[in-house]
Amino acid sequence: MAFSEFEQARYLKMMEQCVEAIRPPQAMRVEIDFVAELDNQSLMLYELSSSFSRDGSTQRYPVAKITYVKTKKHWVLYGMRASGQWMKHSTHKLLELAIGTLQADPDSNFFG
Repeated sequence: MAFSEFEQARYLKMMEQCVEAIRPPQAMRVEIDFVAELDNQSLMLYELSSSFSRDGSTQRYPVAKITYVKTKKHWVLYGMRASGQWMKHSTHKLLELAIGTLQADPDSNFFG
């Protein structure tokens, strides 16, 4: 079952606050930036990078995913591996803790 509209708005707002904290300076946002989206039971974090092609398009790369597991009542934080597979990073009872771990990135799994 998907999140209620209230939960969607609350969770997306929390993730957007995380994005604001990790975004590069304004001058660099043309080249690289981050965006958060809600996808069913998951909050997704994408890196937006300018394409090397001449058309000026933007590439979107998944960085992290925080998924709510309703049966266990916890949030699971995943990171995208170079192979394109999601790797489980940690489990948290609260979304705030999962976002805090993502933002702090103690093992440099998400932002290098």
